[in-house]
Amino acid sequence: MGKIKLVSSELRKNGFVNGLLGIYFFMALIEVVAEYSLSTFFVLITKPFLMPLLLIMYLIKRRKPNLIYITSLVFAWLSGVFLMFTHYQFVLIGTFFSLLFFGAIVYLVYTISRISNVIFFVICCAPFLLGYLFFIVMANEQLENIYYLFVVQSICMILLGGFASSSYILHPNRSNTYLFISITLFIVSQFVLILKPRISIHFYQPIQTILYIFAQYIFYEYVVFEEKRRRYYEIKNAI
Repeated sequence: MGKIKLVSSELRKNGFVNGLLGIYFFMALIEVVAEYSLSTFFVLITKPFLMPLLLIMYLIKRRKPNLIYITSLVFAWLSGVFLMFTHYQFVLIGTFFSLLFFGAIVYLVYTISRISNVIFFVICCAPFLLGYLFFIVMANEQLENIYYLFVVQSICMILLGGFASSSYILHPNRSNTYLFISITLFIVSQFVLILKPRISIHFYQPIQTILYIFAQYIFYEYVVFEEKRRRYYEIKNAI
């Protein structure tokens, strides 16, 4: 009887999470369309709710939530809210919180996906280092006073790229696939953002938003899957 109740509770929980996921992507779609049509009002009423939706989904899914991941979502939310405005101080604060977000997920990924081969990790960091060096030089004039924050953030992304690619190549399982896809999307979304002023294409901002939204969701799946896997092995070893 207790097992039936547990299964029923799990099904209700999954149904609720799936409903929130539908709302997440629906609001994301509205934001993308609003950015394409330059509708600031609809961006303001959709963007601030995306990270809280992911946070609620995560808290429902996990009995013992990871405080580092929760903190990273709070940083991502604060970054998104401040970066909706173009005033210099808001952009500076938003960029700072973005740096804190990526710093938090570097620590989180390090604790979850331990480096099994340091030399291979360094080799995998090399392509990301070259790519970011190019964009660091390119962004020097464009980013001006937030340039050094971008440089530190780039270091975080190089480390994440090394973690994700080395883990995926050495251990190509479901978890590392989630990690590799999400980090790749984060990196590409940053590159799109840097290239935006240099290429006059109207839909650059919507593309960057789509990449970021999917990156956040797939990283959420990575964290949830890893925690489930660890819980499974803990129970198995306890028997």
